[in-house]
Amino acid sequence: MDAYCKEIQMSLEEEIAEPEEPVRILRLWKEKWELKKIGQGNQLLEAHLMSKYGGLKFCDIDEGNRVMTVIKVVFVKQRGKNAYHAFAALPGYDPTIGDHEPANDPYWQPWEINEDLHDCMRTYYETEEGKGDNVKVFNKGDDCQSEEE
Repeated sequence: MDAYCKEIQMSLEEEIAEPEEPVRILRLWKEKWELKKIGQGNQLLEAHLMSKYGGLKFCDIDEGNRVMTVIKVVFVKQRGKNAYHAFAALPGYDPTIGDHEPANDPYWQPWEINEDLHDCMRTYYETEEGKGDNVKVFNKGDDCQSEEE
């Protein structure tokens, strides 16, 4: 019996040795839940935004297509226009020191979450490097249901 099952056993061992990384879905538009009025900030919305954007990469097309990574979302309070922004960092950013320390200053930028950021993400995930990140990009109008909450 072992001689007949050897191929099956080998294929199972290969699957176990290389677990498949789950594909991450990226909807490149502001979903309905992202459009809610923020007020003084909302921890649930912040967590949901981090779940959607955290860890994603994008090409900063204004700075020679340097690749930045969203490491957190930050609340930006502006009169009549409170919003969450994506806090993006470059390699070399040190999270153990303050964001405004001179050593960290050239390595990060806040990005408003809007169509410009979505375009930069689209640009990155269309590159060969981005295609290897297991992120499936959907544009508005594609066959991908948005999460309502």
